[in-house]
Amino acid sequence: MHELLDDPMAGEPEGPLLRCYPALQKGDVVFAATTLVNDGSIPGVEQNQILAEPGTMGMLVNAGHLEEDPAQELLLVGFHLPDGQLVMVTCLPDEISPDAPETALAGS
Repeated sequence: MHELLDDPMAGEPEGPLLRCYPALQKGDVVFAATTLVNDGSIPGVEQNQILAEPGTMGMLVNAGHLEEDPAQELLLVGFHLPDGQLVMVTCLPDEISPDAPETALAGS
């Protein structure tokens, strides 16, 4: 028998949400570390459309792993497109950073 990953009756797992970024929690701000492009899996968005440029701010919505490789963590991140549309993007840990880009900090 398999448990539902998003069972609302299930408690939050103990320990960090992610091994790659132990301090991150759902709802935290994250930044694109690379250009993220629609591979065709996001309905209503053109294939190959840029979803986020490096430094684009998003919000961590959830985290999980590949069923075939539990060591491979995945992050579900919400980004706003230039037209305001909110898209949910599944990212690998190296595609996201919890730290603001240096250029954004230099202007402060």
